[in-house]
Amino acid sequence: MIKKCHKVLTLLIVFWSRRYFKVEYGYSLYQ
Repeated sequence: MIKKCHKVLTLLIVFWSRRYFKVEYGYSLYQ
């Protein structure tokens, strides 16, 4: 149960960091 939660949490962190990176990268490119 804890392992499953940990996996979901890791996926969420990866998803958000990738999304944030895309936004930051796109913004710097736009500038």
